[in-house]
Amino acid sequence: MFSTPYMIAIMEQAACKCLSDCLEDTLTSVGTAISVNHTAASPIGMEITASATIDSVFGRKAEFTVTASDTTGEIGKGKHTRIIVEAERFLKKAEERGKI
Repeated sequence: MFSTPYMIAIMEQAACKCLSDCLEDTLTSVGTAISVNHTAASPIGMEITASATIDSVFGRKAEFTVTASDTTGEIGKGKHTRIIVEAERFLKKAEERGKI
């Protein structure tokens, strides 16, 4: 069966792609929250797709409705939040945390 963690991953990827065309080259987005329900099982081998719709943007915070579907219909739905960050600065801070 198609697992919930994979469903969440493709939902998050869909939301990230929603923003990518709108951001300057120096910016990226990071996921900060997700709340979804996995409502139907999908057998191995079935094609799964995910989509994201921007609900709102407040400064650097973007909120989405995310859905996942297989070839027979919706298998999950929820909300996802992403924060827009300067990519280089974000990576530098993450690397510094690893040095502690």
